[in-house]
Amino acid sequence: REEVSAREVRAMGLDPIVTADPAFLLPAVNRAEAQRLLAAEGVPLNEPLVGVTVRYWPFPGHKDGGQRFERYLQTMAQTIDRLTERAVVVCMPQVIGPGKDDDRIVAERVCKKMKRGKGRVKLIAKDYAPEELKGMIGLMRLFVGTRMHSNLFAASMGVPVVAIGYNWKTEGIMDQVGQGGYVCDIDRLEAEALWSKIEGAWDRREEISRQLTEKVTGLKKRALINARLTKECGEVF
Repeated sequence: REEVSAREVRAMGLDPIVTADPAFLLPAVNRAEAQRLLAAEGVPLNEPLVGVTVRYWPFPGHKDGGQRFERYLQTMAQTIDRLTERAVVVCMPQVIGPGKDDDRIVAERVCKKMKRGKGRVKLIAKDYAPEELKGMIGLMRLFVGTRMHSNLFAASMGVPVVAIGYNWKTEGIMDQVGQGGYVCDIDRLEAEALWSKIEGAWDRREEISRQLTEKVTGLKKRALINARLTKECGEVF
């Protein structure tokens, strides 16, 4: 899928073929339909919009995983508070359940920790199809995502992304779209460092959008290789 994952596979003694994530090929609903969906959720379309995904993460390998998760929630709350000064923030669920792994639950916990901007945050609770989510994400001016595929959706729609990486695949995808400088490691996440990247991406929105559009065009072609390889494997077996 991307070079960082390929390095992991090579370390196993295998020889991978690097293509691209099939989600780059996923069609999005058109702009008018995406606007209709957001309007139905009460999102004001006459204001700048910033999309956000959060997620439950147990911080595997750390004995203080619960405390680290609370710090993550607090950092996201502080960040969203600052974002509401320049945009309406739309929290979108990429994963809905089971159990703790429900982005809606995490978004609600983040919102409760906010100090001043709650009135400018929209928590999306409905379970939308991937094509609908991708279309809605495409209307954002900036995207701050913890869910890897939400970041991929944003990038493939030309929306500048600041990613919070919880494993190597996030770094790999962001490198692949030429935005490796806009990744924060969830294990070392700090509010000021995250905000610095957000401000940098915000100021370069138009430039980044052009870069993403150019990169994604090539990645869509590479993603098609997956279908060819799958067909060839089917013919062998």
